[in-house]
Amino acid sequence: QSGAELMVADGIMDDVDVIIGAHVDNSIDVGCIAVKKGVAMATSTALTVEFFGKTGHAAMPHTSIDALAMAVKTYNDIQMIISRELDPFELRVINVGSLTAGETNNVVPDYAQMKLSIRTFSEKVENYICSRIEDIVKNRAREVKGEYKITLTKRLPAVNNDIKISDELLNSARKIVGEENIIIFDKPKISSEDFSFYSNKKPGCFFRYGSR
Repeated sequence: QSGAELMVADGIMDDVDVIIGAHVDNSIDVGCIAVKKGVAMATSTALTVEFFGKTGHAAMPHTSIDALAMAVKTYNDIQMIISRELDPFELRVINVGSLTAGETNNVVPDYAQMKLSIRTFSEKVENYICSRIEDIVKNRAREVKGEYKITLTKRLPAVNNDIKISDELLNSARKIVGEENIIIFDKPKISSEDFSFYSNKKPGCFFRYGSR
């Protein structure tokens, strides 16, 4: 669980008026200060999907329920969400970073696990993706009489920089680093940060400090 989320739940933001955060950034030079006003970073949702089947010998596949096959079909169907179900102008990422199953060559695996990361800037799109993944997983398990479990392991909201606070931060930064070292990003980053739990409570700005 996010440390920032736990701290907010413990009341750390109750007596705070404004919050500023900094992140080093190797895409910009040392001495530069960069800000993206408004939505600056994506949501991050992490899911773990588990499939449960029935083991069997490879020579008798009809006696087993293949958990790996459920996972592979799920992986392929998830790609269709990206390419055919979502507006291409909606920025989004669905990454399957891990797929594990089985231990040897002549045994049908009875367990498979997938770990996914979802990034977007829209709560509506995020909810749609999560709902569709659950539909797909359920159907892939049901068609072979297997079982499944989906666990939400992390969810970070999008970072939204307050416009007024961003402008005040930039005005202060100009006095220190000079106008020539001020960068205003026109596009948000698809990366994520749990600073969003703070700035969802009080106005804030999460800026970038050049480290290249």
